[in-house]
Amino acid sequence: MISPKLEKPGGLSEHNWHAFTQEPQLFRQAIALDSSFAMAYRKLAAALYNTQASAEDQIAAGTHAFRLRDRLPPNESDLAAAWYYDIVDYDPAQAIAAYRAVLDRDPDNDIALNNLSIQLARRGQAVEAESLAARGARLTSASTLYLNLAVAQIQQGHLDAADSTVARWESSSGGDPGILRLRGVIAANRHDFAAEGQAYRAL
Repeated sequence: MISPKLEKPGGLSEHNWHAFTQEPQLFRQAIALDSSFAMAYRKLAAALYNTQASAEDQIAAGTHAFRLRDRLPPNESDLAAAWYYDIVDYDPAQAIAAYRAVLDRDPDNDIALNNLSIQLARRGQAVEAESLAARGARLTSASTLYLNLAVAQIQQGHLDAADSTVARWESSSGGDPGILRLRGVIAANRHDFAAEGQAYRAL
Protein backbone atom coordinates (compact mmCIF):
# COMPACT_ATOMS: atom_id res chain seq x y z
CA MET A 1 0.00 0.00 0.00
CA ILE A 2 1.38 3.38 -1.06
CA SER A 3 0.28 6.46 0.89
CA PRO A 4 0.75 10.13 0.11
CA LYS A 5 2.32 12.41 2.68
CA LEU A 6 -0.04 13.61 5.38
CA GLU A 7 -0.16 17.37 5.43
CA LYS A 8 -1.33 20.26 7.53
CA PRO A 9 -1.09 23.14 5.04
CA GLY A 10 -3.38 23.13 2.04
CA GLY A 11 -2.90 24.03 -1.61
CA LEU A 12 -3.38 27.72 -2.30
CA SER A 13 -3.61 29.94 -5.36
CA GLU A 14 -0.60 32.14 -6.09
CA HIS A 15 -2.47 35.18 -4.73
CA ASN A 16 -3.54 33.42 -1.56
CA TRP A 17 -0.10 31.89 -1.11
CA HIS A 18 1.43 35.37 -1.18
CA ALA A 19 -1.00 36.50 1.52
CA PHE A 20 -0.38 33.28 3.44
CA THR A 21 3.38 33.85 3.51
CA GLN A 22 2.88 37.32 5.00
CA GLU A 23 1.28 35.86 8.14
CA PRO A 24 4.54 35.19 10.04
CA GLN A 25 5.57 38.82 9.73
CA LEU A 26 2.22 39.99 11.10
CA PHE A 27 2.55 37.73 14.14
CA ARG A 28 6.15 38.85 14.68
CA GLN A 29 4.97 42.46 14.69
CA ALA A 30 2.40 41.60 17.37
CA ILE A 31 5.08 39.86 19.46
CA ALA A 32 7.36 42.90 19.13
CA LEU A 33 4.61 44.94 20.82
CA ASP A 34 4.02 42.33 23.54
CA SER A 35 6.68 39.68 24.13
CA SER A 36 4.26 37.63 26.26
CA PHE A 37 1.53 37.48 23.59
CA ALA A 38 0.87 33.73 23.81
CA MET A 39 -1.69 33.58 20.98
CA ALA A 40 0.66 35.35 18.60
CA TYR A 41 3.38 32.79 19.33
CA ARG A 42 0.93 29.91 18.75
CA LYS A 43 -0.25 31.38 15.46
CA LEU A 44 3.32 32.19 14.45
CA ALA A 45 4.43 28.60 15.05
CA ALA A 46 1.61 27.28 12.85
CA ALA A 47 2.26 29.89 10.16
CA LEU A 48 5.97 29.06 10.08
CA TYR A 49 5.17 25.35 9.76
CA ASN A 50 2.66 25.99 6.99
CA THR A 51 5.07 28.17 5.01
CA GLN A 52 7.91 25.66 5.48
CA ALA A 53 10.11 28.09 7.40
CA SER A 54 13.24 26.93 9.20
CA ALA A 55 12.79 24.25 11.83
CA GLU A 56 14.72 26.45 14.29
CA ASP A 57 12.18 29.27 13.95
CA GLN A 58 9.24 26.86 14.24
CA ILE A 59 10.65 25.32 17.39
CA ALA A 60 11.37 28.70 18.98
CA ALA A 61 7.83 29.98 18.36
CA GLY A 62 6.21 26.72 19.43
CA THR A 63 8.26 26.60 22.60
CA HIS A 64 7.28 30.15 23.54
CA ALA A 65 3.60 29.31 22.92
CA PHE A 66 3.90 26.19 25.08
CA ARG A 67 5.55 28.07 27.96
CA LEU A 68 2.87 30.79 27.83
CA ARG A 69 -0.08 28.45 27.26
CA ASP A 70 -1.60 29.17 30.68
CA ARG A 71 -2.48 32.62 29.32
CA LEU A 72 -4.61 31.05 26.57
CA PRO A 73 -8.23 29.85 26.57
CA PRO A 74 -8.50 26.07 27.13
CA ASN A 75 -8.78 25.08 23.47
CA GLU A 76 -5.90 27.29 22.38
CA SER A 77 -3.80 26.09 25.30
CA ASP A 78 -4.33 22.46 24.28
CA LEU A 79 -3.61 23.26 20.63
CA ALA A 80 -0.34 24.88 21.69
CA ALA A 81 0.53 21.80 23.75
CA ALA A 82 -0.39 19.43 20.92
CA TRP A 83 1.76 21.36 18.46
CA TYR A 84 4.68 21.33 20.92
CA TYR A 85 4.47 17.56 21.42
CA ASP A 86 4.19 16.98 17.69
CA ILE A 87 6.97 19.29 16.47
CA VAL A 88 9.26 20.30 19.35
CA ASP A 89 9.39 17.49 21.92
CA TYR A 90 7.92 14.58 20.01
CA ASP A 91 5.44 12.69 22.16
CA PRO A 92 2.49 11.49 20.06
CA ALA A 93 0.52 10.23 23.06
CA GLN A 94 0.62 13.72 24.60
CA ALA A 95 -0.29 15.35 21.29
CA ILE A 96 -3.22 12.97 20.79
CA ALA A 97 -4.46 13.58 24.34
CA ALA A 98 -4.36 17.34 23.79
CA TYR A 99 -6.30 17.14 20.51
CA ARG A 100 -8.87 14.85 22.13
CA ALA A 101 -9.29 17.37 24.96
CA VAL A 102 -10.07 20.06 22.39
CA LEU A 103 -12.64 17.85 20.67
CA ASP A 104 -14.25 16.95 23.98
CA ARG A 105 -15.02 20.64 24.41
CA ASP A 106 -15.52 21.51 20.74
CA PRO A 107 -16.35 18.50 18.54
CA ASP A 108 -16.29 20.64 15.40
CA ASN A 109 -12.85 22.18 15.90
CA ASP A 110 -11.38 21.75 12.43
CA ILE A 111 -7.76 22.13 13.56
CA ALA A 112 -8.08 19.32 16.09
CA LEU A 113 -10.07 17.16 13.66
CA ASN A 114 -7.41 17.57 10.97
CA ASN A 115 -4.35 17.13 13.15
CA LEU A 116 -5.72 14.27 15.24
CA SER A 117 -6.60 12.50 12.00
CA ILE A 118 -2.94 12.86 10.96
CA GLN A 119 -1.69 11.55 14.30
CA LEU A 120 -3.94 8.49 14.18
CA ALA A 121 -3.17 7.71 10.53
CA ARG A 122 0.54 7.71 11.39
CA ARG A 123 -0.20 5.09 14.04
CA GLY A 124 -2.21 2.95 11.63
CA GLN A 125 -5.56 3.82 13.23
CA ALA A 126 -7.08 4.50 9.85
CA VAL A 127 -10.74 3.91 10.73
CA GLU A 128 -10.87 6.64 13.37
CA ALA A 129 -8.61 8.86 11.26
CA GLU A 130 -11.09 8.57 8.40
CA SER A 131 -14.03 9.38 10.70
CA LEU A 132 -12.35 12.53 12.02
CA ALA A 133 -11.26 13.79 8.60
CA ALA A 134 -14.71 13.07 7.15
CA ARG A 135 -16.34 15.13 9.91
CA GLY A 136 -13.92 17.97 9.23
CA ALA A 137 -14.49 17.83 5.48
CA ARG A 138 -18.23 18.19 6.07
CA LEU A 139 -17.57 21.37 8.05
CA THR A 140 -15.00 23.06 5.82
CA SER A 141 -13.57 22.70 2.34
CA ALA A 142 -9.94 22.84 3.54
CA SER A 143 -7.82 20.80 1.17
CA THR A 144 -5.85 19.21 4.03
CA LEU A 145 -8.98 17.51 5.35
CA TYR A 146 -9.76 16.00 1.94
CA LEU A 147 -6.15 14.85 1.64
CA ASN A 148 -6.09 13.27 5.08
CA LEU A 149 -9.49 11.65 4.50
CA ALA A 150 -8.22 10.07 1.29
CA VAL A 151 -5.02 8.92 3.01
CA ALA A 152 -7.02 7.07 5.66
CA GLN A 153 -9.20 5.50 2.95
CA ILE A 154 -6.15 4.39 0.97
CA GLN A 155 -4.63 2.89 4.13
CA GLN A 156 -7.73 0.70 4.42
CA GLY A 157 -7.67 -0.23 0.73
CA HIS A 158 -10.90 1.71 0.08
CA LEU A 159 -9.76 3.08 -3.26
CA ASP A 160 -13.23 3.78 -4.65
CA ALA A 161 -13.97 5.87 -1.56
CA ALA A 162 -10.68 7.69 -2.07
CA ASP A 163 -11.70 8.41 -5.67
CA SER A 164 -14.94 9.94 -4.40
CA THR A 165 -13.02 12.07 -1.91
CA VAL A 166 -10.72 13.35 -4.64
CA ALA A 167 -13.73 14.24 -6.80
CA ARG A 168 -15.26 16.21 -3.91
CA TRP A 169 -11.95 17.95 -3.30
CA GLU A 170 -11.63 18.89 -6.97
CA SER A 171 -15.16 20.30 -7.09
CA SER A 172 -14.44 22.48 -4.05
CA SER A 173 -10.92 23.69 -4.80
CA GLY A 174 -10.29 23.40 -8.54
CA GLY A 175 -6.64 23.09 -9.54
CA ASP A 176 -4.86 22.09 -6.35
CA PRO A 177 -1.78 20.09 -7.46
CA GLY A 178 -2.32 17.77 -4.51
CA ILE A 179 -5.31 16.34 -6.38
CA LEU A 180 -3.11 15.05 -9.20
CA ARG A 181 -0.56 13.65 -6.75
CA LEU A 182 -3.31 11.84 -4.90
CA ARG A 183 -4.71 10.42 -8.14
CA GLY A 184 -1.24 9.11 -8.89
CA VAL A 185 -1.07 7.40 -5.50
CA ILE A 186 -4.50 5.83 -5.95
CA ALA A 187 -3.51 4.58 -9.41
CA ALA A 188 -0.27 3.13 -8.02
CA ASN A 189 -2.25 1.24 -5.37
CA ARG A 190 -4.35 -0.22 -8.20
CA HIS A 191 -1.13 -1.11 -10.06
CA ASP A 192 -2.38 1.10 -12.89
CA PHE A 193 1.02 2.52 -13.70
CA ALA A 194 -0.12 4.16 -16.93
CA ALA A 195 -2.68 6.22 -14.99
CA GLU A 196 -0.10 6.93 -12.31
CA GLY A 197 2.33 8.29 -14.89
CA GLN A 198 -0.39 10.36 -16.54
CA ALA A 199 -1.30 11.97 -13.22
CA TYR A 200 2.30 12.90 -12.39
CA ARG A 201 3.05 14.17 -15.89
CA ALA A 202 0.08 16.53 -15.57
CA LEU A 203 1.61 18.23 -12.50
